[in-house]
Amino acid sequence: MVAAPHGSLPQQCGSWPDLKAAYRFLRHEEVDPQAIQQPHRQLTYQTCAEHPVVLCVQDDTPLAFNRRTKVKGLGKLANGQGQGIMQHTTLAVAPDGRLLGVLDQFWFNRVDAPQSETRQQRQARWRESEVWSDAVDHVGSGPQDTRFVHVMDRAGEATALRIRAYCRRRSPEPGS
Repeated sequence: MVAAPHGSLPQQCGSWPDLKAAYRFLRHEEVDPQAIQQPHRQLTYQTCAEHPVVLCVQDDTPLAFNRRTKVKGLGKLANGQGQGIMQHTTLAVAPDGRLLGVLDQFWFNRVDAPQSETRQQRQARWRESEVWSDAVDHVGSGPQDTRFVHVMDRAGEATALRIRAYCRRRSPEPGS
C-alpha cells in the first residue's frame, strides 16, 4: 500500500489472498481509522515543532459512492445528486509550501435540517458548519514555540470570525 498509495486496493495488494485479507481487515468492527492514522499524526506534530510557523490548511472532500447501492451509512453529497460521505482534512504545511503531514481527518454525513426546526433545536444539534471549529479543536494549539495558522476557504469564514471573537474575549485587555 505504501508503494502505491495512489492505486486501488487490488493494485496495492497484488494478489487475491492479500486483497481478501485487506478487505477482511478493513471491514473488522474494531478497526478504527483514527487509531490507524494516530502514529502519522504524532510524527506530523513532532515535525511541526521544527518550524516557527505552520499553516493548518483545512478543506472538505466529497467521497462519492454513487454506484455502491449496498454500502450502509452514506449520506447526500453537496449537489444532492449522489451519495457518499464527506471527509474533512487538516494538513500541516510549512510556509514555503512543503507538506509536513496530516494533522487531523474525520468523516461526516450531511444532515438536512428539519423544516419545522426551532432556533433552539438547531443550536442543540451538530451542524456541518462546525467541522471547521471541530478541526481547530482536534489540532490544538501546536507544539511550544510553533505558531499554528489555520487556513480555511469561504465555508470556514464564519468559524474564523467565531474563533477571533473567542480569542479577543480570552485575551487580557491592554493595561490590565
